[in-house]
Amino acid sequence: GNWRDGRKHGQGTYTFSDGDIFAGEWKDGKVHGNGTYTYPDGSKLIGKWKDGKKNREVKLILSD
Repeated sequence: GNWRDGRKHGQGTYTFSDGDIFAGEWKDGKVHGNGTYTYPDGSKLIGKWKDGKKNREVKLILSD
């Protein structure tokens, strides 16, 4: 993904140390905008984030 001033910014994918993955938009190092947050078990949160926090427009899809 993209970086600005040493922080994630723009479109990109990041794998966290616990195995969680976020693919989507970043602003000033925080998830911000549309994206998909995938947990190690395959469950996903799809929707919108603002300043690193999910908002009401997020859909949870559980893994089989």
